[in-house]
Amino acid sequence: MLQKQKGNQFTCVARLIRSRRQFGCLLFGDFLIVPLFGAIAVDNSVAHFDGKPIAIHTDTKLEYYQFQKLGTSSSFMFFVKSGHDAFLKLSGLPDEKASNFLVILGNNSHSFLCKHGEEPSTCTDIYVDKETPGILSAQEYKGFWITIQGPKISVGKAGQSIPFMSYTLSEPLPVTYVGLGSFNEEPAYWIIYDVVPHVLYWAHDVWEKSQDHAFQGWQDITGEPLYIIRLRHKDPLTVYNYFPSLRFVSFGYGKLTNGMYPNPGYEQSYEVLCGGANATWVSAAGVVRPPNAFPSGSTKDGDTLYICRASYGNTLAVGQVASDNNCYILLDDGKELISKDNYEVLVY
Repeated sequence: MLQKQKGNQFTCVARLIRSRRQFGCLLFGDFLIVPLFGAIAVDNSVAHFDGKPIAIHTDTKLEYYQFQKLGTSSSFMFFVKSGHDAFLKLSGLPDEKASNFLVILGNNSHSFLCKHGEEPSTCTDIYVDKETPGILSAQEYKGFWITIQGPKISVGKAGQSIPFMSYTLSEPLPVTYVGLGSFNEEPAYWIIYDVVPHVLYWAHDVWEKSQDHAFQGWQDITGEPLYIIRLRHKDPLTVYNYFPSLRFVSFGYGKLTNGMYPNPGYEQSYEVLCGGANATWVSAAGVVRPPNAFPSGSTKDGDTLYICRASYGNTLAVGQVASDNNCYILLDDGKELISKDNYEVLVY
């Protein structure tokens, strides 16, 4: 329930019926942050959900970072509950040993921006040392945001637009992943937004709401990224290539349909394949299929279909693996169907 107050401030309570728990909401710039539900953009008194968060627990006994892949945005938001500290490693790779930027909150009543050292919880060069008593709590979640703008890194509190820590490096910091950790005898509990989930999932939203987390299948010969969608066009549930330029090019099992172009009806019904930060393509042919292949649907007879890709000309094309263990790819707007027995399968 949202209630508008003076100064465009909002208060809300998100009530979970099953658990009967309540979560307060925080206003961050033009975003209303609702723990466990998502970020809500506030525009002319209308709230819009934009993405779902990921809940993570970091244990001090593990002594390593849990890496999360960032979306296309150069900023992200998170809530953390910890009785001692919270470590965030900004990195171009999910590499434990990579020497990159480290954000530390609440260590001995101080917070730091520094260059990451060789050990998980150490710094070499300390850029910012800020006294921040009570910045974290073991009883409640505290909200924060981090922005990366070229060489400048800023850290702020949810509900405040002015950062309490910022530093400008000598050159831009390429950040694709954030590693989360807690290393001083206290576990930390996180709710983080604007990161790509590890699991693959089908989003029931139109492209504009799913693109930050959309899984990139490959790219065409022009270099444009290819994404994967599915919709029910007759039977069975059919998978398609999706171009960001808003052009459908179909592929699938059998001669199911011709190529299509988007219209309002399709935009309300298709699903976008999202997540898959740890998903990968593995070689598969004939009867050899990885046990963790990702299903894309099933035929009207109940046979499971899987997502595949195979060489075609000077690029790769994406298709579906049928019960005969061939990869079927539909080309030229549905006018040509080819079968490949040497292909890769998407696994997770």
